[in-house]
Amino acid sequence: MQRPEPLQLLDLPFELLQLILLHCSTPSFLQFSLTCSTVYAAASSCREVILNHLYKTPGLKTSLDTLPTEELHRILKARTAEHLYGANFHSDLTNYIFKTGIIDTRASALREGKDPNAALVEKGGDRVLVYHVQSGEVALREILEAPYDYPGRVEIIKVVFCKDESIAVLQRYEPFEELDPSECVDALSAKGPHKAAGVYLVIYRRDFGPGKPPRVTFGEFEGVQGFYPTAIAIRDINMVVIAWQHERFAERRRVFVHTLFPEETVHENGISCHIDVTYYTTILGNEICKCPGADQFDLTPPNFASVVRLDLNDDASQLLFYHPASTIYNKFLKLEPLNSTEGQPNRPANNTCRANFSGHSLLFSIAIPFYCTHETYRPHANHEMCHWKYLALGIASNPSPPWTIACLLRSQAHCRASHCRHIPNLDRGRRFDQWTVMARLWGYQKRNDSLSGVVATSAQGKRLAIANWNVIYVWALNPAVIIEGEQGEQWEYYPEQMKSRDDVVELKPVILKPDAVCFSLKFSTCEDELIALTDKGLMRWDLGPARRGFRVKKFLDMGEKRRLGESSQGADLADVNKCQDVEMSGV
Repeated sequence: MQRPEPLQLLDLPFELLQLILLHCSTPSFLQFSLTCSTVYAAASSCREVILNHLYKTPGLKTSLDTLPTEELHRILKARTAEHLYGANFHSDLTNYIFKTGIIDTRASALREGKDPNAALVEKGGDRVLVYHVQSGEVALREILEAPYDYPGRVEIIKVVFCKDESIAVLQRYEPFEELDPSECVDALSAKGPHKAAGVYLVIYRRDFGPGKPPRVTFGEFEGVQGFYPTAIAIRDINMVVIAWQHERFAERRRVFVHTLFPEETVHENGISCHIDVTYYTTILGNEICKCPGADQFDLTPPNFASVVRLDLNDDASQLLFYHPASTIYNKFLKLEPLNSTEGQPNRPANNTCRANFSGHSLLFSIAIPFYCTHETYRPHANHEMCHWKYLALGIASNPSPPWTIACLLRSQAHCRASHCRHIPNLDRGRRFDQWTVMARLWGYQKRNDSLSGVVATSAQGKRLAIANWNVIYVWALNPAVIIEGEQGEQWEYYPEQMKSRDDVVELKPVILKPDAVCFSLKFSTCEDELIALTDKGLMRWDLGPARRGFRVKKFLDMGEKRRLGESSQGADLADVNKCQDVEMSGV
């Protein structure tokens, strides 16, 4: 007896195809509808199917019943694209690598929202290549390297984008071993600011307008001999905070605030302006002192042990401490103004606030807010009031049974309008102690590696990404709805199946797998463009709906060796700026 042919999917009746489309999940519906024209026709023509998925998708539900089927299908595609449905399948990934050598991920830096936004260092190299990643293009802006020939080796420890648009390079200098010490001193004195082996901070500032070479400041630190930097935060040239670890005794660590001596020595050579500066050293936890001796490093305060990252917050009035495996900073320290006669405090506070979640009172570590709203109202006839609301990422763990969650929390404050500047200041939004859980980020995993703070939020607050070693989680959200909660006029924006019993919005992530360890993560000015600094190169994810799941590898433009400050934006370098394709594949 001849066996019957297996039934193919397209052999099913049209009505049965629509029934399958009706009951599958919305991401599966989108993927299934794109398999062939027959399925697409079934998906786009059945009003019941489209309305069913619209009511399960975030978005306002009013007036949907009055719209034609074609318009409903268009709205469904737009809303699912806004919330990244299926982006883990259709997003494009471009991996940028150096033609020679590899990127030093720990020394390199990313930032968001400004041009340029990537400063890359070749492992073992002594120059910084500055790029701008935007709208699918990567352009080499300039190359920063020492503006003179010095007889020694330079190791770049860390590059930092400063808020005043300068770029700081923390580097270690060692003279060549074959040079005679007396000759080395003479040569260094004649050619530049490096006078001995040690750690120096080189700051490139553009004070003279575009197209002109940057002003270069060489900073020398006193009292840190025998120590190596492990983390750095910079307000500007006047204030630098560095975590130091002893080269021989790893248990000896200190965090210093370095501020400038008033005197400056200026060297000009016609190409750029060199300034030599020396920093005061203030030990956090001790009285102000210059040039601290080695005996003051014998004991390490436990609060400063294993610091892997430092950040300055709220115009450098707070210092944030990150320890290994911390997604959010663990501790913070209030800093005194530079002109204060008071010593710096010695006891960092824990970054914890208690908030209720699903019947549990949990201690949350809360990040600096990424979104806020402001409104002015008049509760009484005689004066106006301002109402501020802040939305921030928070992480909490339950000891028994052990579990960890990530949430979005809200804090709010009221003040008189006459006392309010009406200007958003997200940095100051973290100063409040009362927080309420507004949304849960499903899929978050507790870190168990040495990296910390690999978190990014988009410019409008509609995307939040967290990297956990070699996996990137991206949550799409509407912050304007979440921050208002159930009291908001658009609370129906999120369907009931996306809310918990406690009216907490439950958000599920898009999971990206770069097959590489992610060290830094930032969004460009585009909400759907994510940039990751990994051990396999600089990766750019395009999460937009028009993508096709391509995987492309390109060479970065490393430029020809040019004079300091010479930009690669000129017309004669247009061809050089284009990255070269290495390979491409589809998914």
